[in-house]
Amino acid sequence: MIYSIGRFLGANKVASAAIVAATIWIVGVYGAIIIAATNGPKITAAKQANPSAAKALVPPKPAPSVSKVDPLIAICTTGINDIVAKANGFMRTGEIEQAYGTLSDCRQYMVDAKALALFKKATIESTKLTEKRNEKAARALKAEKKKTGVAIGMSRQDALDSSWGRPRSINRSTFSFGVHEQWVYDGGYLYFENGVLTSIQN
Repeated sequence: MIYSIGRFLGANKVASAAIVAATIWIVGVYGAIIIAATNGPKITAAKQANPSAAKALVPPKPAPSVSKVDPLIAICTTGINDIVAKANGFMRTGEIEQAYGTLSDCRQYMVDAKALALFKKATIESTKLTEKRNEKAARALKAEKKKTGVAIGMSRQDALDSSWGRPRSINRSTFSFGVHEQWVYDGGYLYFENGVLTSIQN
């Protein structure tokens, strides 16, 4: 039988070439399958042994944005001696509020003992100046009111601060609807209902 196949192949060269080619293709396909089967576990094992190789395929996450450092921190820490010197100069010339303003920007970052003591002193002195200024403004307003008369709708305090000033006497009556007052002056009368000026007689 083998002899007959050999004679057939020898006589038919086209058939012989086709059979040889088919044999080579079959051997190649089965060979690739066998190689893949034997090499597969090794590749998996390599990936398990070196997990960073698998991670390298994943694109890295962008780095978080770094917030900008407040430049005031550097000024109020490394440059605190210059700020204290400037504030001391203002204090010597009596410019208390300028001294306070120079130091107040750094109050949340201030750790230097001299700077803290100077800021406390400037705060106290600045507060005193503000109170004096407010008192002066209040006196000026009261003096201005003394020059003006009374007007309907004024409060009792407004009437006292006006040119009418304090009455010679006050007649007060209490009713169910509230309190009625008659303020008696040498030159006239003021009438209040529940603390509000409602009538003027002069």
